[in-house]
Amino acid sequence: MSLHFLLKAEARTLSLVQVLGMSDDDAFTLFRRVRWGDGDEVVCPHCGLVHRHYFR
Repeated sequence: MSLHFLLKAEARTLSLVQVLGMSDDDAFTLFRRVRWGDGDEVVCPHCGLVHRHYFR
């Protein structure tokens, strides 16, 4: 099963000061990448199913 996104090293080392220094678009992009990754196929943290997701 995949690792929950909040347990990833990138999410654990992210500080509030870093987020406050970002623009809205940069913060949105960062959080989207940390949560969903860069690839087309994403692992569901609940059931572990791997499939393609689309961001709207």
